[in-house]
Amino acid sequence: MEQINFEKYEMLWLGGDLAQLTSEDDATINHVDSIFNLSSRSTLWSIGNPDYTNTGRVVNSNKKPLYYSTHKNGITIVVLDTQDSLSNIIGAQRDFLFGVLDTIQESSHLVVLHYKLIWMYNQIDLELIISSVSNAELADCFFVLIQTISTQKSILD
Repeated sequence: MEQINFEKYEMLWLGGDLAQLTSEDDATINHVDSIFNLSSRSTLWSIGNPDYTNTGRVVNSNKKPLYYSTHKNGITIVVLDTQDSLSNIIGAQRDFLFGVLDTIQESSHLVVLHYKLIWMYNQIDLELIISSVSNAELADCFFVLIQTISTQKSILD
């Protein structure tokens, strides 16, 4: 990754897990920033659990909130924080998302950038392919465990 010249790309969409404990200390996040130019308006980063150690450090380096939207070349891009609220899009983040969706007037596409597999859970056809698009099986995903507990009362029953 360090050898790639990312300046030749119009945008960078980063889906999380940039380093082990990316935001734990200044040295690690500064190194990641030196590669991806995190504060660039063209670098979009949906943080994952290894990036989530110090969200203040993420916001400071990224110069963007943990969830936000942007519009470029007729495309609306929404970056979500799926580490927040046990992978549920609720509260202020949900209000923000619906606010963006309700106000889109001219976009050829809507891209939603996120880390967790939030759209796959409880979708029978999609759950079958989780192991082919994820580094974990359905039962191994922290997201799935939490969702199962919260939606079905208990995974142990």
